[in-house]
Order: sequence, then structure tokens, then C-alpha cells
Amino acid sequence: MPYPSHATIRPGASRQRLLQLVAELHALGCATEIKPPQRRLELMLSDEALAGLLSGQLSACLYCFGDVVEWLPEFSPAVLGGLPPRLPTG
Repeated sequence: MPYPSHATIRPGASRQRLLQLVAELHALGCATEIKPPQRRLELMLSDEALAGLLSGQLSACLYCFGDVVEWLPEFSPAVLGGLPPRLPTG
């Protein structure tokens, strides 16, 4: 079952860094689409990607790229077995 999510891209983001981020997300099991006019990175998480989400790998990956300023899971914690996604602090 796919789980939709999205991240906001900061203005003036580096295309090269975004493509690197997309490659990292694909490695975690996320299908992605960059939507430059909306400054948005669409994510579709696979069932396999949920393990990375719950362990914090997905949010850590997004946090490492300064071109992503916000990440909003569009699914409720109930979908994830009652566990909220772990987001990095700082």
C-alpha cells in the first residue's frame, strides 16, 4: 500500500542536490517527483519504506539536505500502527 507525503523545497534550491536527494530517497524505497513551480517534492512511500520512516532514516535523510525546509506526512499515525513518524530536532 503506498503512502503519500510531501516536502517543501526552499527557493533557490540546487537542482544537483535535489537529484542527489531523490537518489537517496529511492534507495529508501520512496518514489519521488520534483515539482519546481510548487517548490514541492512529492513522495510515495512503499510498505518497505515504512521501516525507514519509523526508525527515523527517512526524516534524517530529508534533514541532511538543506534544500528541504519542511516535510509533511499526509498519513495519520493510525496508518503506521499507532506510531508517529520520528522527525529530527534542531
